[in-house]
Amino acid sequence: MMVEAISGWGVGAGATAIDSHLRRTINFDSSAAAWDFTSWVPDAVVMLIGPNDESKLAGPALGVVEQPESARAVSDQATARPQTPRGEHFVKKYVQLLTLVATVYADASTKPAIISVCGGSINGLDPCDDILSAHAQFNQTQSAFAASFVTITHAHWHQINTASGHGKYNGCESHYNAAGHHVLMHDIAPQVKAVLGWA
Repeated sequence: MMVEAISGWGVGAGATAIDSHLRRTINFDSSAAAWDFTSWVPDAVVMLIGPNDESKLAGPALGVVEQPESARAVSDQATARPQTPRGEHFVKKYVQLLTLVATVYADASTKPAIISVCGGSINGLDPCDDILSAHAQFNQTQSAFAASFVTITHAHWHQINTASGHGKYNGCESHYNAAGHHVLMHDIAPQVKAVLGWA
C-alpha cells in the first residue's frame, strides 16, 4: 500500500487543491522529477478527501447518505440530486481530481479501480452527496474507468464522532485515532472487496 496525503488539503473547492502536487516525486518541489505512474499500477486508488473543502465553503449543508447497497446504483441516483452553487463548485473540482487519476493511469493495461470513501472525521459525511454527483458525471464520460463509492454507516459515523470530539475513537484535534479508523475500516472493507471482486 502507498499513501499520498497532504494534511488539510482537498480537491480545491474551499481547501487548497492537492492535484498539482500528485504528479511529483517531491510534492512541494516544483523542479522535482515527475512520478512515473507506469512503474507501478495499484489495484485501486482509494480517495478519502473532501471534508476540508466542505468545512471552508459557505452555504447550507448538503446532508448525508446511508450506506449504499450498490456503489453503482447509488451513483446512478446521484444524477437527480439538486445542486447548490457550493455543491456545483465542489463537484467540478472532484471530477477534475477523478479525471487526473484516470489520466495518469490511462496507459495501464489493467486500469485501477477508483474508489471514494465517505466517512472521515468531524464533518466527514458532508461531502457524500456531492461526491456521488461527481461520480455520476465522471462515469458518464469514461469508458475505461469507473468511479465507485463506499461509505461508513450513518450510525457508526455518529458513534465515533462525539459532540466533544474527545471520545474513545478520537485523537488529536478530534480526528480518528486507531480505534476510530478500525470502525471505518470494518464498514468499508467489504464494500471495497465487492468493487474489486475479491473473495
